[in-house]
Amino acid sequence: MDTIPEAVERVETRQDFVQFVMLFEAELERNPKQWGENDNLRAFLGGVSGAAMDVDGLYANQDREFPSAPTWKLFAEILWMGAGYE
Repeated sequence: MDTIPEAVERVETRQDFVQFVMLFEAELERNPKQWGENDNLRAFLGGVSGAAMDVDGLYANQDREFPSAPTWKLFAEILWMGAGYE
């Protein structure tokens, strides 16, 4: 089974994104403590909004070009970042 970071790296299509979200949900069920402060919908959505505002910084820190148009992978990265963003 993939880890969340491995699954994010493979997201290219809508179907990949759907599979990622399903894995993401299953991981929350298995390991709720890894979500820290963002273990409820209100906190998670706050984390997602913060992550969406800062995701270009993630790309810059990793020397990656920020996409000019949203991609399925970008959506997955924002969700993953939102899980731990405070």
